[in-house]
Amino acid sequence: LYKFFSKIRPTPKSTRAQTLFPYATLFRSFNDFRAIAAAIKKSEKWEYFEPLGKLARKQYPNTLLGNYYLGRFYEETGESKKAMKTYQSAYILEEAAGITKDHVLELAEQIKVDFGY
Repeated sequence: LYKFFSKIRPTPKSTRAQTLFPYATLFRSFNDFRAIAAAIKKSEKWEYFEPLGKLARKQYPNTLLGNYYLGRFYEETGESKKAMKTYQSAYILEEAAGITKDHVLELAEQIKVDFGY
């Protein structure tokens, strides 16, 4: 998966998400997102959580999936306050792919405790 991502270069008219995930229409289920997230975790290429989160928001706008992946991106790239707010904003959305409202609130609370926000 890393080799695939490393060869992709954006064109002037494409967005980052379209460049990284040109086969986005093939993402038909939550399991597809979970598989990509697992690959991102394994390779520790945290920057790929951002386009994954944006794609999840686009395909499943009423679920907390997009906010969760964007929160992970912010958390892993050192923007903890932004991550906390993103997790908190996911509370009003529907649960999906095994990610619960309680889980995202726990992540937000842990950031609040760790960084004293």
